[in-house]
Amino acid sequence: MSTFILHQELSFIALITDSLATKSHPSGGAKYPMIAPKLVHVAPYVYAAHAGTWQPALEMLSELRTQLLATDPARAITPLLAPIGTAVYAKYAEIFGSSTFDVRIALVLTGEYRHPEDIAEGRSSTILLWEAARRFEPFHTKNSVCFGGSKPLSELAATILAQPFVAEMLKQSPLSCVQALVATHAMLAKLSTNVSPDLNAVIIGVDNDHAVIHGSMIELPQVALLMG
Repeated sequence: MSTFILHQELSFIALITDSLATKSHPSGGAKYPMIAPKLVHVAPYVYAAHAGTWQPALEMLSELRTQLLATDPARAITPLLAPIGTAVYAKYAEIFGSSTFDVRIALVLTGEYRHPEDIAEGRSSTILLWEAARRFEPFHTKNSVCFGGSKPLSELAATILAQPFVAEMLKQSPLSCVQALVATHAMLAKLSTNVSPDLNAVIIGVDNDHAVIHGSMIELPQVALLMG
């Protein structure tokens, strides 16, 4: 299933993912784990972390990039999401012969794509959850997002981040924030074989400013090579 953890402060947001993805064979049958990129720079001002089934997640992000680059940069991103998610999920449901696979994407938007509430409150980023569980209707949230591959692990990650010592680390600086997220991820990886100990981490600041701290983050045009 894999995992992602995000934490947002006013001037930056930190994202970490593991490197474990789930892939379904096109002819059906059992799903199997694979090593895959999980942090994606989708387009200018748009980043993503994803979990669940790998192929539909990357196809959704690829289609989102295509539509964003073909439209006015000031156009709202949210009306695009449900149609893209629904269409891609239906395509893979037919390919897999099943509609029980999971797709979870956390989008991070900066610049003009930010939610009006985040702009008003001075946040450099917006978090939108884009997932099958909500029928791909985008859900705007703030602060921290923890997905550990299961409800107990997700709740454990949220509990760790809420501890006073860890909560203070999250606020100190971008690097201390990443350190806290890495420690939380390490706990999840020790407790579950569905969470890879290998991780990828990025700090995103204003607009397109970002720094990859651990592992890698792909630029979406690479997806054609990865999926080929």
